[in-house]
Amino acid sequence: MSIQNLVDLIDKLHEQDAYHIKRGFPLSEATPLIASNHLLEEAMEIQAEIIDGSGKDLITEEAGDLLAVFCHLLKMSGISLDEVAGAAMSKLNTVYTTNPDEVTATISVVTRRGRAQE
Repeated sequence: MSIQNLVDLIDKLHEQDAYHIKRGFPLSEATPLIASNHLLEEAMEIQAEIIDGSGKDLITEEAGDLLAVFCHLLKMSGISLDEVAGAAMSKLNTVYTTNPDEVTATISVVTRRGRAQE
């Protein structure tokens, strides 16, 4: 299974105006705002599995849900996964370095809470 297979399936579901089996709505009624809220829910579900110390299988399942909702959001927003990948690569190339001499931070912080100390 590849990312392209997932993108193709999402396209097909949208073209056929598929219905959500458990919730009953057709995809044509979903909006980017609804999908973005669902995306946050799925991210919290992954976090809960990590906090609970769940194994790889449960985290992978939740990550799959997150990825599927993300792809739905992109489809509804008219954005391709390739565009997002390009933006991600550009961002990563501007915020990470392998040269410690290029680091400008005064203290090392990983979390948003840590940023408040800067």
